[in-house]
Amino acid sequence: MTPPNSVTLLWHGAAHYHIIYNNTRIVIDPLYTRLPGDTPHLPVTRDDVEKIDCLLLTHGHLDHSKDFPYLAAKHNPLTYAPAACLSKIHHLPLKSGLPYSAAGISTASGPEGGPTQTPFKISSPAPASAEPEDRIAYPGSPSLPLSERGTERLSYNGLAPMTERYRQVRVTRHSCESRNPGSGKRRQISITGQPPEGDLGLPATGSLHALEQVKGKSFDIAGISITPYQIGTEEIDFWFIREMFIRPWKHRKPAALADGFRWLARNLFGNCFAFLFSFPPNGGTMLYFGNLTSEVDELDSIERVDVLAIPFCPANNHWLRDTQFLINRFRPAVALIHHFDNFMNPFTLYRYMNLDDYRSAVRRKCPETRLYFSKFYKEVELSEIAAIRTASEG
Repeated sequence: MTPPNSVTLLWHGAAHYHIIYNNTRIVIDPLYTRLPGDTPHLPVTRDDVEKIDCLLLTHGHLDHSKDFPYLAAKHNPLTYAPAACLSKIHHLPLKSGLPYSAAGISTASGPEGGPTQTPFKISSPAPASAEPEDRIAYPGSPSLPLSERGTERLSYNGLAPMTERYRQVRVTRHSCESRNPGSGKRRQISITGQPPEGDLGLPATGSLHALEQVKGKSFDIAGISITPYQIGTEEIDFWFIREMFIRPWKHRKPAALADGFRWLARNLFGNCFAFLFSFPPNGGTMLYFGNLTSEVDELDSIERVDVLAIPFCPANNHWLRDTQFLINRFRPAVALIHHFDNFMNPFTLYRYMNLDDYRSAVRRKCPETRLYFSKFYKEVELSEIAAIRTASEG
């Protein structure tokens, strides 16, 4: 039970943290889905989550974002993520069957081949200005114009199977593509409605917010101030890609090869972000990184923080250099270490993530820094991690 008016952290492994304050739950980099043999084993699944008030994503690698689209679609929380990751939410109903509800678009199951109840005003046939002939509303649009031409009629049924002729629809960033299962021919269907801001493919409206559009701007949830900052892209060294080949064979788990490369390749060079939290009642601060970097120019206004949350990233040959840089740059009272469990077996076995070696190496470079290693699936009050005081007090 979380005491009232206290900030509690709950680590789920990898970079997946829950921040709980006065019955408000903020989730960072959700990862419930693991490879077989994960240690320690996470005792809950993504379907055990009862509610999420705010969902944050630092970047799109699958060890950070695997369950992000599912949770965003299911709970419809206030969501801040890279634009490329937000687009994955709109693909999800095609694969999972979830009723979808987010940021101006919703779907529901209904009779095959017929229109269903939606929040859109459906007009048919489409206006003559439609290019090409059939149109589906862009998220945020108040209407859903469709074309009706006999057997080519497109009915809106959760973007699920639509007609005998056009059964498969693939949603892209600016359009839908329908495929004729008989001939295999494809046809583009333009997406219309509220245009994207900039060229990110998603408007910063409703519950979904592209971090590229709101970086540097603070928002408040339950009295907690959160500010996102862009920190470049995550680096993965060639030696680790080589290890992706070697480790499954070394540990007699060749079946893990496909999963390993699938996890590694998703959003490989996507934008990365950090989040600055200011907690009530005394303004204690935590700066949360999902990846290591030295690209922190956008954080120039931050002199120091109380808690610096950083990952142990042995996939980056420069992990010690970047760890030392971040600690010296933000001078935290404590460095909160995460991302060191065996969530991606056999790629993240403890033999590759030796905490004793890590502790010794960091203390040689930053001898005055207090290290706090995240406790797996145990609620910990923020005051236990560090005697929280405002950074300005010395």
